[in-house]
Amino acid sequence: MRDEYGEFIGVVSRGLEASNFRYMKTLFDESKKGFLFGIHNAIESIYKTKSVLVVEGVFDLLAVQPFFPASVAMLTSGLSSAHKDVLDRYVKKIIYVPDNDSAGQESYNNLIKFCSKRYEIIKVDYKYKDLSAWLEADKSTFSSYFTDLKNIFF
Repeated sequence: MRDEYGEFIGVVSRGLEASNFRYMKTLFDESKKGFLFGIHNAIESIYKTKSVLVVEGVFDLLAVQPFFPASVAMLTSGLSSAHKDVLDRYVKKIIYVPDNDSAGQESYNNLIKFCSKRYEIIKVDYKYKDLSAWLEADKSTFSSYFTDLKNIFF
């Protein structure tokens, strides 16, 4: 894991056995408040477009970042105030893609409630559990959607 300056701050690991393949373990410098996974790869695109696509987890980011480079993951179900402090430096528009569950909907509602005056917020609606599930189920539609979205911003 690297911060927006490319400095190493931690690791993300997963089990390789089928029983715990999707289990994630994250260890990082807790003093790095507002850390957004993948920001070191996305920062140039974020700065250029003043926009960011925000997802919940690592697998979602790995799915979308090849198609939309200004993407980061929260590593939680909602943007914290520390995340917002980091984004305040760079963005005016948030494309928000939470998981399709109650926590994801709640995080979107909170984002609208507390940040709609601060950012333009766009929510991506889709029918799968999360972005990685969408990519697995329908790569063609997924890649077309996010490539088209990228073309709007770049």
